[in-house]
Amino acid sequence: MFPTTKHGIRAQKASLEEIISENNSGEEEVQELKMTLVKKSRIHEAQIKIEFRVPPPPPSREATQRPYSIQYYVLGEERDWVFLTSSKLDDRIAIIKQLPIFDYLIFIIAGGIVLMFLSLLALRPPPSLPLGYKVVGFFVSASLIIGGFAGMYGFRPYNFCWGDHAKIFNNRRNIAKFIINGVIIALVLSIVGSVIGTLVFLK
Repeated sequence: MFPTTKHGIRAQKASLEEIISENNSGEEEVQELKMTLVKKSRIHEAQIKIEFRVPPPPPSREATQRPYSIQYYVLGEERDWVFLTSSKLDDRIAIIKQLPIFDYLIFIIAGGIVLMFLSLLALRPPPSLPLGYKVVGFFVSASLIIGGFAGMYGFRPYNFCWGDHAKIFNNRRNIAKFIINGVIIALVLSIVGSVIGTLVFLK
C-alpha cells in the first residue's frame, strides 16, 4: 500500500491498519492511496490494483472530462474471473459515488451574487419595488452566498476520513450545519417579516 500526503511524500505500508494509525492532518493529510493485491499459484497469477485520490483541478476551464477519484486495474489469466471482479468493483464504486455538490454550491453562490447585484440596483432612485421586497432580495442573496460558502467549507466531496482528519471532518461539518441552519432561520424570519410588513402597509 502506498499513501501519498499533501507535500508529495509517498511511503510503502504493509497494511491498511498501519496507515490508519498514523497522523492524517495538515501537510500529512493523505491525498492518494494505492493498494495492490496479488495472488500467485502454480497455474496462474491474479492481480488487482485500486487507487483512491483527491482529484486535482481540471487542467483548463475548457476541459470537459473530470479527473478521476477512483480507478482500478485487474489482471488475470481467466477472462470470466477478470470480468466478474471488474463488475463487482464497478458496483462498489457506483455505491460510493457522490453528487457533484461543489458544482451546485458554485451555482448557488453565483445566483446569490447576481441577486444581490440586482437588489442593490433596485435601491437606486426612482424606486422600482417596495422596500420590503428589496430587503427580502438582499437577505435571500446574502443567505445563498453564506450558505454556499458554508457548504463548500463543511462538505468537501473527497475525504480520507480516518485518524486526526476524522475529528477535523466532523468539526467542519458541524460548523457548516450550524451556519446553514442559522441562514435558513434568518431567511424564513426575513420573509415572514417582509410579508407581514407589506400586509400592514397595504392596510
